[in-house]
Amino acid sequence: MNSGFASDVVISLVPRDPSYLLSFRRSFDGQSFDLALRRPQERARTLKERLPILLDPLRKHIGITRMTLDEAQITRAFILLDRLGYGILDVLLEDSGGRAGEVMPRLAEFLLPVFRTDESVLKSSTPVLEVEAAVADQLAWLLPLEFLPLAPEPSPPVSPRNQLERFLGFRAQIVRFLHGGPEEIDTDARGRVPVHVFAYADKQTPGIRRQVSFLGLEAAVASTWPGSSYVADVSDGLSQLAQNLISLPPMSRQGAVPCIAHFSCHFPVVGPDVDGSYSPTSEFDFGCCADGKPLTLGVFELRGELERQYARGARAGFKALFFLNACETAATGGDGLLAYLQSRNATAIVGSETLLPDQLAAEFAISFYTALLRNEPLSKAIFTARRNLIERFSNPAGLFYTFFGNPMLRVARPLSVAERI
Repeated sequence: MNSGFASDVVISLVPRDPSYLLSFRRSFDGQSFDLALRRPQERARTLKERLPILLDPLRKHIGITRMTLDEAQITRAFILLDRLGYGILDVLLEDSGGRAGEVMPRLAEFLLPVFRTDESVLKSSTPVLEVEAAVADQLAWLLPLEFLPLAPEPSPPVSPRNQLERFLGFRAQIVRFLHGGPEEIDTDARGRVPVHVFAYADKQTPGIRRQVSFLGLEAAVASTWPGSSYVADVSDGLSQLAQNLISLPPMSRQGAVPCIAHFSCHFPVVGPDVDGSYSPTSEFDFGCCADGKPLTLGVFELRGELERQYARGARAGFKALFFLNACETAATGGDGLLAYLQSRNATAIVGSETLLPDQLAAEFAISFYTALLRNEPLSKAIFTARRNLIERFSNPAGLFYTFFGNPMLRVARPLSVAERI
């Protein structure tokens, strides 16, 4: 267990050939609830890869412009999420002799003592569920625990959104300690965090403009791309973007991340199909090139350019907190940017599991950064941003976001004059 968190529940993943033992242990009394899972790596990986598709009914229900859900829409969202949670658990339990309809209520009852159900203390009594992953690192990331309806509804009932409070992602910090890493994000002499912005905003994307404006006011924007850069064509754009990523500053001191790299753009989409669904094209939309053609940069091509420059001696450390606020950036497909950054040991990454409405993406990002810049650790800042969407808009779309990295990562306190001398 990492001493930085006082965990209320420790979730262990222990190999038991030919299966894994998934154990939930309550810290206050040491009691455990154990589940045997057969071939969980394969099942969890399949679930993670399919999550954008599985989330599509909820995404379509929320829509591309709606922020606040009414009572009927909340109930529909709850049904969609509840169905998803039971389906996830049932897939994980397949061939193990258990079924979600039996296990979910028993596990929820076991976890009940760690939750406070008084609505007035939800924020101040957030339980911490820690996934111990010394043996099964990758499996810990793949298990979508946030979607499981294992938390109780607040009591007494105060609003229709109480139904949404049952999902772990809205009621608990789920922390996964994997390869440690830095625990601080450096600040400049004024106590502001350096941010490198990769964004394109026009009149169609007011949410992106809000994000860029917020960072300009609350952080120290070190660079903006494409900004006023002359980009001749797509090939030039790929070269420039790769060079900007390679040029992110290295670590200046042990245990500290030098900056944040914030992507704020949208993927072009294709659709709708016969079911009304849209699919992203794995391309970042950065506006137009000097030749007048769209500056849409493919993730696969960007990876290729980064490796091409690496072969020529350009070494990218990726020692930053990457916030990839674009559609499906947390998807685990082999050509995804998040998968590439993970494979290159990026310090920490926040991304989305599915398509995102412009204004909703902005609301989440601003809430996340507001919490992070007031010194909340990364996992708590994610949780705070999810709670913001629930409490202000009764909107569950905060579950669309996930993060990879040290949950203890937080903004360093400004050094005093004496310490800087």
